[in-house]
Amino acid sequence: MLFPLAFLPDALRFIAYFNPMTYTTAFFRTIMLEKGGLTQKEWVELGLAFELNGFVVTPWMSGLIITAFGVLFLFLATNSFIRADFNKISRNPLGGE
Repeated sequence: MLFPLAFLPDALRFIAYFNPMTYTTAFFRTIMLEKGGLTQKEWVELGLAFELNGFVVTPWMSGLIITAFGVLFLFLATNSFIRADFNKISRNPLGGE
């Protein structure tokens, strides 16, 4: 997100929690602003951490979430590549045999 989640209506904020870019932005903002040593309360006030029903997702947890998404999509892409049938692909630009 280019702006803090606190500015969003509740419905959009809920959807933003499922967007990996939300966590990526929070993680890299923390690194670039050198705010790694703050308390959870300060992170939430700055919009670098998210509070979900009393549970605080810290920037470091955001890094783990980003990694989990990366591993998941790497697995899915690898699995899709393994199952692909490359015999049906024509290498002739004109489409003939």
